Amino acid sequence: MLIDYTVRPLFGIPLHWTTKITEADEPYFFADEQLRGPYAFWRHEHYFKKVSEGVEMNDIIKWRVPLGLLGDLVNMLIVEKKVRAIFDFRKEKLRSLFAKELKGDFKKL
Repeated sequence: MLIDYTVRPLFGIPLHWTTKITEADEPYFFADEQLRGPYAFWRHEHYFKKVSEGVEMNDIIKWRVPLGLLGDLVNMLIVEKKVRAIFDFRKEKLRSLFAKELKGDFKKL
């Protein structure tokens, strides 16, 4: 499955982003990877586990920004905070909808 987005990661500048579901083990896991977009590399793994309270969901997000050392600086100052904010918002939205504890792990390559 391909998913097309328009994102505005920095300064409101629109960028086209295409991700592809590259792996799936329904209903336990799926991963999407960027085919085209703002990152040099992006992989988002979604894990689901049945627990007594419902379903536990865990995310692992791995990314690398372009532009070498300059990109690393931009990542440290801006990008990582934005990625965390996006997933914090997602976690809170899901929590409000499903009232379950959600976990995640963020890793920059």
